[in-house]
Amino acid sequence: MQDLLSVAARAERLGVAARTIYNRRHEGLDLPPAIEIGSRVLFDPVDVQAWLDKKKQPTAPLDPHPDTNVKRRAGRPTKAESLARRKAAQEGA
Repeated sequence: MQDLLSVAARAERLGVAARTIYNRRHEGLDLPPAIEIGSRVLFDPVDVQAWLDKKKQPTAPLDPHPDTNVKRRAGRPTKAESLARRKAAQEGA
């Protein structure tokens, strides 16, 4: 049997404050199953790893050739647009 993780140890591994874990438990938000012994809240490392694996989301590969026909919203022109406009102005002068 592996050692159980305390809230502080779990918080440290996840990079969050221990208070965050207590708040999430109190609000009924998504957490791995906990074991309560007296006033202590402990987590089984196997349950924590399974919970983390379930949270993983596949990464979509970046499209090397994005659709160039997508209309951009108004705003600052891209570098290519600025250069094209400057070149057109020089040719017209």
